[in-house]
Amino acid sequence: IRTNQLLEVLKASREIELSKKLSSSSNYLAANTKTLEDDEKIGTSTSSAVDLIEEYINKVLGGANTMVISKPAFSALRRDRSIINSISINTTAAQTDVPAMVSVEAIKDLFMLDNILIGEAVINTGKKGDTPTFHGAWQNDIILLNIDPVATTDFGVTYGYSAMYQDWEVYTYDEADAGLKGARMIRPCARFVDLVATKAC
Repeated sequence: IRTNQLLEVLKASREIELSKKLSSSSNYLAANTKTLEDDEKIGTSTSSAVDLIEEYINKVLGGANTMVISKPAFSALRRDRSIINSISINTTAAQTDVPAMVSVEAIKDLFMLDNILIGEAVINTGKKGDTPTFHGAWQNDIILLNIDPVATTDFGVTYGYSAMYQDWEVYTYDEADAGLKGARMIRPCARFVDLVATKAC
């Protein structure tokens, strides 16, 4: 159990680092980023999420095939009227039959995306012994990327990739000087780096 807990902590730490990298505007072309005004924000009565997302999908080199979004942001997106109406029209549903929100698959189909990745990691920013203070690791960004899973350093074009030297492994060893009777030490680790390869993607 302890080994699995340690692995979960390390994997969550990696997700937090990725969220910071993907939320930094410095990792994109300036022309490919936009800060929304209040009346443009997803879910407001005046927003046009369909037009906005389609515009930025087409700005991405090769066209975006992946969306990365936080759970609260996706909750707003799936309730956005422009999204609901577009999916209703595309499925020939009557206006009175329009659902209050739409599915992940429906949004993937609408924008011809291969993947929608919904970030759910939560961080406790409270100090040890204090009341826990929880925050989502992902911001309210909608991140659109062109990811080629078979791209390499000399073939294909992709936004980024993980350069893996060693996948997750767990090492154990006995430490005679730990505690009263010694201890079995657990050391899970992986060796990799997550790289941004092409900002235009």
